[in-house]
Amino acid sequence: LSGSGVNKSRKFMLTFYLEDDTIQIYEEAERNSGIASGVFLRRGVYTNELPFNSNVPRSFVPQDIYLGNVLGLNGFEVRITEVDRLSMTFCESCREEFPLFDTFKVTNRVLQLLIDKRINIRSVLTSTDISSPHSGLISRLRFFSEMDGLGLCEELVDQEILTMLSRFETDDNNGM
Repeated sequence: LSGSGVNKSRKFMLTFYLEDDTIQIYEEAERNSGIASGVFLRRGVYTNELPFNSNVPRSFVPQDIYLGNVLGLNGFEVRITEVDRLSMTFCESCREEFPLFDTFKVTNRVLQLLIDKRINIRSVLTSTDISSPHSGLISRLRFFSEMDGLGLCEELVDQEILTMLSRFETDDNNGM
């Protein structure tokens, strides 16, 4: 939540209702803060004052709800910092409607960024494969580190990064 230090520490749970494109926001209790939990914003249709890729406010749509997005709502800026597993699974199953959750579209975007930056992906991947014998596999942590080192993370939204990372198996050696 935008505003003073107190506002920035407040935590909310946003619910988007697909059946009628309404939003409701609950505020979570924060111990010893004097802030009570409960309904912060009643269920209703609201205007997104900061729609992605547009300067024109419009009603919220399901595609506005993704990790890292900043919503403009009733004069506040709210950043989405977490998406529950059920919502992720739903969005991943409807890839045409939610392209930021589509592994193939995100991978193609990353490849296009590599091409635009004229980065030799073969040399990057060869240098990151530290397994013995070379298996062609890299850990999630190493992959993310390499993407960040190449400046790709600043070009992607958080949801695209999560979509890429969610396709990796866990790496028992580093807990990722």
